[in-house]
Amino acid sequence: MSAEILPFRADTPTNPVQRPVPQRALPRGRRTYSLADMVRLCGLEGYEQRTAIEHLRIKARQQGLPLPRNTRLHSGRVITGPDTIGARSLWDALLVDDWLDRPCPPGGGLAVAVSHRPALDTPRRLGVAARAAAVARR
Repeated sequence: MSAEILPFRADTPTNPVQRPVPQRALPRGRRTYSLADMVRLCGLEGYEQRTAIEHLRIKARQQGLPLPRNTRLHSGRVITGPDTIGARSLWDALLVDDWLDRPCPPGGGLAVAVSHRPALDTPRRLGVAARAAAVARR
């Protein structure tokens, strides 16, 4: 099988006109996390949905997880507090990211592992600091 080579036309410009690439518009609203996103971020993938919702409610009560942006109604009554967390909840991504990036992050998901060793008493801590300073001077 042979290929046929076609010559370029002589009047074809060597540098074709570059058309401007249209820029995508940035999203105007805030980013949000759905329940599935929150389950993934908090490391609750192995649980059923209702159990994961209960875990998120506990994190909201005890560890300060931001509450969802949307309200929840039950029998014509507005639900408040951690009980607003449900299957259709939407969280503000900026608040959740800030919560996950706290110095003492909650367990699971993106959290840093925290050792459960007891804190050093003051004389030991001063000794460790002195040794570290001596090593740094070398």
